[in-house]
Amino acid sequence: MQRQLSTLLALIPVAAFAWYYWWANSLAAGGLLPDPVATHWGPSGQADGFAPLGEHLIWAGAAFLIPGVIWALVILYPKIPSTIRIVLMLVTGVLFATMAGIQVAAIDSQVGLLDASESTLAFPFLVVLAPIAVLLILFLAKPRIEVGKALTVYLRGIPMFRVDYGDIESVRKTEASWKSYGGLGLRVSGKKVAFLPSSGEVIELVTTNGETVLVRTDNADIELSEIEKRMG
Repeated sequence: MQRQLSTLLALIPVAAFAWYYWWANSLAAGGLLPDPVATHWGPSGQADGFAPLGEHLIWAGAAFLIPGVIWALVILYPKIPSTIRIVLMLVTGVLFATMAGIQVAAIDSQVGLLDASESTLAFPFLVVLAPIAVLLILFLAKPRIEVGKALTVYLRGIPMFRVDYGDIESVRKTEASWKSYGGLGLRVSGKKVAFLPSSGEVIELVTTNGETVLVRTDNADIELSEIEKRMG
């Protein structure tokens, strides 16, 4: 079941581009798009680059499928640690959604026009930067450790790391500085993941598959005690 779900998720970019290809060609067949179509807009938002629809769809395919292929590999490659997989899925998913949104907006701005030079694409930079801002807000959030049936680390309610207690090789309380990890927030390097919105006490977990996870917390002693009890 999980494998089937992973396969379905991996196929989302292909399905999205198939819809886009059908949509653009349907508009063109109905005489609702100019020929050639606008493919580039200047700083003022006025179209200043043009190409046949078929050529545009080749470049649009690359915009959809390059981040889409990375997304699929992240989902399907079994050796990526779970936390790193979630981070990569978020980043590539945001990149894919941004690129797809630009392509859809480009065609939508030309529906009903006879001349593509009349197209204007009022696509403010904030729209492009908003997904990046969302990721920053998420990755810089203070983590929350939940010691339940499994140990789970949340960022703003999103489960970023989950491990069964039997899969924890070691756990300890230590100190960590964000300077040692190249910056604040969620940091990923190899099989090491650090949730460090600030320097201070952390819970350091090492899993049986070799993943090391550091979680910034103000309740290190209490949480360490609870985790050790669950580990038996």
